[in-house]
Amino acid sequence: MPSDAAIPARFTNACICVCMPGALQYASYVTTREEYAVQRYEGASTLFGPATLDAYIHVTLQLVRAMLAGEAVPSGPTPPDLLVRQIGLLPPVVMDAVPHGAAFGDVVAQPAEGYAPGDTAEAVFRSGCPRNNVRRGGSFLAVQRRDACGVWHDVASDAEWETQMFWERHAILSTHSFATVRRVAVRPCAFASVCTHTMVSWPASTS
Repeated sequence: MPSDAAIPARFTNACICVCMPGALQYASYVTTREEYAVQRYEGASTLFGPATLDAYIHVTLQLVRAMLAGEAVPSGPTPPDLLVRQIGLLPPVVMDAVPHGAAFGDVVAQPAEGYAPGDTAEAVFRSGCPRNNVRRGGSFLAVQRRDACGVWHDVASDAEWETQMFWERHAILSTHSFATVRRVAVRPCAFASVCTHTMVSWPASTS
């Protein structure tokens, strides 16, 4: 460890250190050489071999020295994109459709005009299978609040604990499907929702 004199002042004044793995969950387990040699669960789950821990220590020390010196660190080689080599055993979506005159995103069951804290807002939409677009980096839904000027603002997505989306076909062989969106109100508000990639808003009270 470097001495206090070697640490810049910006790292010593009310500094909070957070320790976390450099690769998050992608690195799986990291064990010592002895644990790796036994090949129990942790050792067998150390993906990059018996030198994994030594490599982590080496790279971590390099990062620490670079941060203390204020130096840039090369990003290193880019991992290969192996998505095209993935094997999927789940069959594709055969067909999605809506009745004549209808459209994806149509509201089948309207929500109430307003909600009090603790109430559950719910709406049902005509939907396609979510596997058609897994929305990586996005959301299957959005919950919005309308302000006093009539402008809608996003307040929640499918990443929130208070939101839920249920998708179903009413018959196994049917091409028609529905998405039910639910949200527990945390304060008096009115809602609009996004189902899959189609936004549908409805007028509601802001009281």
